[in-house]
Amino acid sequence: MLNLLADKIFVINLATAKDRLASFTDEMGKYNLEFERFDAIKPNGGATVADRFLGNKKSHLGCIQIARDSGYGRVIICEDDMMFDDDWANQFEVIFSEAAEFTKNNPWDIFYIGSRHKTPFDDTVGYRFVKKVVRSWCIHCYMVNSLIYDDILEGHLDYSPDLPCDVYYYEHVQKRGNCYCLIPRPAIQRPGYSDAMDRDTDNLRLLKDKRTSDEC
Repeated sequence: MLNLLADKIFVINLATAKDRLASFTDEMGKYNLEFERFDAIKPNGGATVADRFLGNKKSHLGCIQIARDSGYGRVIICEDDMMFDDDWANQFEVIFSEAAEFTKNNPWDIFYIGSRHKTPFDDTVGYRFVKKVVRSWCIHCYMVNSLIYDDILEGHLDYSPDLPCDVYYYEHVQKRGNCYCLIPRPAIQRPGYSDAMDRDTDNLRLLKDKRTSDEC
């Protein structure tokens, strides 16, 4: 599975969210996957939406900083509400094997293992499960190539500090046309309270949908 793809798996988790870490640990344990916890950043105690978005982005970039400093060739970054879509569990081996083959033999920047598509994905890549991202939100589970570490870490300085990280990736990375995803999405999000949004969220229907975008 994911261990076929990356050198390291990170999960971003607030120190206070022990229940979410326990759920994530159980989820990864089902597939014997090891991971490293990243202590989520929460500027000003997350007093405002801007603070929470900034903390979310700093946390994701913090994982990439560790990856660069450690010399990892590719890393998977998860948020602690990530879970696997068990509806596709019997096909995970072939889905992730195809992802491993694609990312080994083709150029790519970010590879989304779970995402929401605001613009229909490109289905002309020539693979059964791998599609090209055009405009995608959600970063609960994705892989980053070391070739893009520097650009991601330095490029965010040109954008508003409270720009959500997934929007930053769209604006700065996806527009280059070198990001890909898996359909069906092996990774979905557990419904529940979102610290960044400060409200309950439920993206299950959209993430489990095989249509080309949320707008279809």
